[in-house]
Amino acid sequence: MSVNTKHIFEDGTLISDALDMASTYGRAVKTSFSQREDKQNSSVLETAPIALLEQSLVLNVTTLASARRSAKLMMTRLAPMPENMLVWDITGPYKQEDGKNYYELGFVKKAELEAWDTQNSGAGVLKLKARTGGTYQFKSAASKRARRAKTLSWLAGFAACYFSLLWAGSLWADRPARTAQVWQEQTNAARTETAQVRTELPALQSYGALIKTHQENLNSENILDVLAAMSEGFSDKSWVREIVYNGQSIRISGYIKNPSKLAALMEAKPFVQRVELGAVSSDRASGLQRFTLTLIIRGEKS
Repeated sequence: MSVNTKHIFEDGTLISDALDMASTYGRAVKTSFSQREDKQNSSVLETAPIALLEQSLVLNVTTLASARRSAKLMMTRLAPMPENMLVWDITGPYKQEDGKNYYELGFVKKAELEAWDTQNSGAGVLKLKARTGGTYQFKSAASKRARRAKTLSWLAGFAACYFSLLWAGSLWADRPARTAQVWQEQTNAARTETAQVRTELPALQSYGALIKTHQENLNSENILDVLAAMSEGFSDKSWVREIVYNGQSIRISGYIKNPSKLAALMEAKPFVQRVELGAVSSDRASGLQRFTLTLIIRGEKS
């Protein structure tokens, strides 16, 4: 079995034909799942509203896309006037003879097509019936710009969706690592709090023991009662500089006219077990005696 490679590669390539087949298949799928194009005769003009020039073209290609590429390569020789002044399209093949395919090539002037497009409120594409029965589609500059804008918008949408999927995929892939990091941070915070509590626990225990001691000494006289009793021995000019209370004794420092009289007064109180009067010194500025008096409180009320 032999393969005619000359026929495969002449006026085209195998890759180009494969692309044409894929394009045809894509258009077929799009037509199957989307709104069908208008194929009625009302969309194709039987009589050209502008000047139309047609000529036959014989090519050794089998698909219209390959024929269009071949015609484009030969357009300098085929065009009746400069190519930038023309708009052309190709239809067919309408006949096969001696292994060759016959196509119909149509030309219109670009200026006349643009004028027709303006008169028809931007129709964009002029569909004309060829003399062989095919259909030309001459696209105006506005139609080409709209098609390019649509293509660019589609590409931009595709790129946005593609990168959005990549971003979402990266976030999903990184989700276990981020979850583990959050758990690690929470664990470290809990460990730090536990260590801090352990550090403060001895101080809390000491405070608890002190509170317990004070609660056990609730039967002793309240310090306010002691202070109320001491106020009997103070005159208007006397004052207290410091009071220290530890639950069993009260140490009072201050200035008074007669510290010995205050000590005797407090010793006579039933809730005082013992009175200790410290060193006494004179204050020349106030004329009073500076004293330190320690009262040992009885364990129970009398």
